[in-house]
Amino acid sequence: MERSGQTERSHSPESVIDLAGAELVQSVFRTTNALLASPSDAEEVALDALVKLHKKLTELASGNAAEAASEVLTAWLQGLPAWLDQVAVSKSKGRAPKRKRHSRKLDELAHLHEQASDRSNPKQVAAMLVKELLTYLPGRHRFVYVLVAGLGHTQARVAELLHLELAQVTRTLTVVETKLGEFGAHAPVAKAMAAGLAGDGGSPLHDYMQVFGGPDAATEARIRRRFESHLREGAGHLDLSGDSFHAGQFSGSHFRLEAIRPETLGRSAELESGIHEPDPTSPEPGLAQPELDASGLAPGRGRQGLAWGIAAIACVAVVVLAVSQLRMSERLAALDEKTHELVEVGAAQPADEGPPLLEPGSFAELEHGSRVEPSKDAVAKLVRSDSKGAEIALSAGSVSLHVKRYDGATWVVHAGRYNIVATAARFRVSFTDAVPEVEVFQGKVRVSGGLLGPEGVEVSSAVHTLAAMMATSEQALPPPEMLGAPVDPVAGADAAEPTGYVDPLAHDEMFGRALALRGTKPDEAEALFRRLVDLGRDDWVTERAFEQLRTMVAPDQREALRQAYAERFTDGMFAEPFAALGCQALEDDAADSCWTDFAEKFPNSLYGP
Repeated sequence: MERSGQTERSHSPESVIDLAGAELVQSVFRTTNALLASPSDAEEVALDALVKLHKKLTELASGNAAEAASEVLTAWLQGLPAWLDQVAVSKSKGRAPKRKRHSRKLDELAHLHEQASDRSNPKQVAAMLVKELLTYLPGRHRFVYVLVAGLGHTQARVAELLHLELAQVTRTLTVVETKLGEFGAHAPVAKAMAAGLAGDGGSPLHDYMQVFGGPDAATEARIRRRFESHLREGAGHLDLSGDSFHAGQFSGSHFRLEAIRPETLGRSAELESGIHEPDPTSPEPGLAQPELDASGLAPGRGRQGLAWGIAAIACVAVVVLAVSQLRMSERLAALDEKTHELVEVGAAQPADEGPPLLEPGSFAELEHGSRVEPSKDAVAKLVRSDSKGAEIALSAGSVSLHVKRYDGATWVVHAGRYNIVATAARFRVSFTDAVPEVEVFQGKVRVSGGLLGPEGVEVSSAVHTLAAMMATSEQALPPPEMLGAPVDPVAGADAAEPTGYVDPLAHDEMFGRALALRGTKPDEAEALFRRLVDLGRDDWVTERAFEQLRTMVAPDQREALRQAYAERFTDGMFAEPFAALGCQALEDDAADSCWTDFAEKFPNSLYGP
């Protein structure tokens, strides 16, 4: 079908799939960035999302009617944000700051489908898909594939250019085809590359930079000179995984998260790929058929609309390679075949072994239709289960409970020194070394013991988490007997122990300190954060204090805090963004060297020059 104008495109079933497919790719990239902002739970959430994505796109690709397929894709696309929101809530580890970050990103995602009328250039998104997919391939694999599938070079010519054996080039192409072929992505990616690489450039690097959107002009010029010098002089082997061609430099800035503030990623920035739709009056760009036949990488043909369904599957490979080195095909098969098995909680146990353990990763039926589901890493004992309810002792991981109301029955989770009591609720409890993390999805629970005292606090689904409850509660926190004068902000680690309330809390529990800090008045917060940093404990609360304190001090003090953090927590939760900040503060050769070291330490990072 010939589509010469926007009016005809808007009524074409194929164009509906084009636009919906472009929207889908954008949505997945945006959501992936939000998930990658939370490293501890990104893999689990992303993989769950991708399993459903893979199934739906497979169904779409195998459909016969374009119009029916477009309706399926459009309907599912509109439901994707809500479904991902549900996954983020049910699968994340329950840390409130990450939940808020997910919510902000997913709120933006929920409105993406409303902008479909403004997305009139799906080829632009195809180029972005190619860029992101190839970015996460190893250096030699990425470059060989671009030269053969994109520029149309024969394998022999590529071997000559890169000083490789012909057999090495052949093996490399086989590996790349296998990786892309697992998701049906090779043919559409090769086709998109053929269109995206058409240009008037005078060197292979020009075209290579064009498909990747290119870094800043200075970096491009420096890399161009180095690359062309290698081609001219034939001096040695190209270090495709070194400072010239590491993935971070070629990933572009369109999908990067700004250091420390990932939520600032804008919607418009994702559309600026730097690649424009070819002139419709010019011949269709493509590769010479003999050379394609020689390379064995001739792209398949098919309707552009349905091809979008297959091409979007390539985004699965992008996310999985960024989040995890596990084989996606194995994970998909395992997740597809996974079924919950009923745990026989009444199984006989020797008398000297105590209460029976709940099987991790399964679920158990309790009395009156209630049920409990331990996480895969949970260590939970069923202390009691009878007509009056149940008691569960949690010592690691988390448990999710769906408690149904029954007169006279109560359901209790013991987590350390804390008790979580419910009569009718759906909630999850995650064990920590201190105050447990409690999330309430329906109904309400009461958390007592430890720092919260015998009365405790009530957490409802309206506030969702115990941490959020403590941050907004007017109830005194910490308990009155622990209150004291604010800590001297200039007191160092070697100073005399202050009489403030940070130390009693620090002596008591880690998460207790975090809850106390959330409830602190703004004018006292800096002093408390500074004291936590000075205490020098190697725990996540101290790491969080470093990050929070950086936002409060003067600019000339931030670099000192960053360096102090890097020395104490070499592999901490903020190691990557703090390292990126350090590189961004440098210039010229020092910056190049810094980013090279950064790329080696964080090969899948979204930060870069």
